[in-house]
Amino acid sequence: MGDARQYFFGYAKNISRSGVFIQTVNPKALGEEFNIEFTLPKTSSPVKCRCKVVWSRKYSASNFSIEPGMGLEFIDIDPLDADTIDSWVRSQP
Repeated sequence: MGDARQYFFGYAKNISRSGVFIQTVNPKALGEEFNIEFTLPKTSSPVKCRCKVVWSRKYSASNFSIEPGMGLEFIDIDPLDADTIDSWVRSQP
């Protein structure tokens, strides 16, 4: 994630055609918008779109059962990329 000046890394834990949960101890601010790029496993074309942080959960040393991270909404995802995500999700065991 990011632009030429800044990159951000996290683990995608849940994805759909409308957004993704990124597990990270450093979630971005609620309402922040940025570009994202990722490639689904066993696919060849990267998905690129703008996204918005719609919720976040900070790290808590007292509660390890709740993963820190942020929920991202895809703002301008290409419909073909959204269909590719749908197909990929349906193909998972």
